[in-house]
Amino acid sequence: MRIVPLIKTGVWLTAAGYVLAWTAATWFLDDGGIVRNSASCARLEEMPLFWSCEGFALSFFANLVTIALAVTYLAPLAIVAALDNPSLWSVALPVAVTNLAGIAALVYAILRLVGWAVRGIYSYARTGEARISD
Repeated sequence: MRIVPLIKTGVWLTAAGYVLAWTAATWFLDDGGIVRNSASCARLEEMPLFWSCEGFALSFFANLVTIALAVTYLAPLAIVAALDNPSLWSVALPVAVTNLAGIAALVYAILRLVGWAVRGIYSYARTGEARISD
């Protein structure tokens, strides 16, 4: 069994997960208040952007959005807080590693998609057939 296809699949999944995390966090900041106010959800007082809900489905979604917020928008705050308080490095380091891996995977995925598109356009211009192969 070759390891390269597994690594490529992991990179693509990391890029997709990173995009989904940013999408969930951005949605929550834009429209999350509507869901939070209409459902049986409560904002955690010690952390104003984090929330929890009753029921399995809403609770799972609230935890997912909380993690997405922590990994995306609140990442710089975690790193700055860790510079002031060294005991917070256990939180800041995974957040920083997640961002570095996610950004690298996203850049790789975008470059691959652009490469496939350019190769398809060039192939179509040369042969007249729309065919994209890896």
